[in-house]
Amino acid sequence: VMANAMLAELGMSTGEVNQLRHVPVPKLIAATKKLFDEVPVRNPGTLAFVPFVDGDILPDYPVKVAREGKSHPIPLIIGANKQEAALFKLMRSPLMPITPKAITSMFDQIAAEQPDLQLPTEEQLGAAYKMRGSAKGLSIASDVGFRMPSVWLAEGHTSVAPVYLYRFDYATPLLKLMLVGAAHATELGYVWGNLGGPGDHSLRLGGTKVAKAVSKRMRTRWVNFAAHAKPTGLEGEPEWLPYQLTDRPCLLINNRDRLVYDVDEPARMAWGDDVLNFR
Repeated sequence: VMANAMLAELGMSTGEVNQLRHVPVPKLIAATKKLFDEVPVRNPGTLAFVPFVDGDILPDYPVKVAREGKSHPIPLIIGANKQEAALFKLMRSPLMPITPKAITSMFDQIAAEQPDLQLPTEEQLGAAYKMRGSAKGLSIASDVGFRMPSVWLAEGHTSVAPVYLYRFDYATPLLKLMLVGAAHATELGYVWGNLGGPGDHSLRLGGTKVAKAVSKRMRTRWVNFAAHAKPTGLEGEPEWLPYQLTDRPCLLINNRDRLVYDVDEPARMAWGDDVLNFR
């Protein structure tokens, strides 16, 4: 479908596929961007360009493979940020379905595509997401797009190797003021240790001391994990326990690290065990 749409955007027919190599790069980029922007508007929750399960290079869906206990037995750190979808609202990006209309449309398309899939009811979602207005849509989008896939994968992968689940909650004063919070990708500067670098405006209203302390703790755990397969923290910091289905430990990363248990229970109860995705 996308291949035909791309050809149509370029004014070409299927018989002219071999001529694609002669299309000027700027024209290819413009057509690609147009489809990338249009597809999630027409079909909320979907992207124009994604890895394709072909049975060869990509044999199956990664989360499905993990839940079947067939993923590679290597230790894993996985998690998500608390307000993943907030940045998409700020950017007015259609990539994430955050409005009630878009979320309903996404559910309807998934139900039509997979009639046997058990989707959460409005009552179940209402019990898990008690906030109102746009905050509810943002929380649902954050969980269905980022948090629950992390949890679903962790649940499966823990049968073959240690998994360390986290949730990044920290936000600078500026990001809090902008109502963005711990949004998508805001943890990257903390993991890589390049806070305050070119293009990073997140520390403009202060919070540098705390932010650098958060970064130091994260980098310590990530480096120790890379070197020894265990995310050991600084002295005095809580031990980050491997994820288990019995107690479901999760490291909450904020001003201080906290190890909590089954922090995702409300979302898990709402979404259930069936992995929600498009085919």
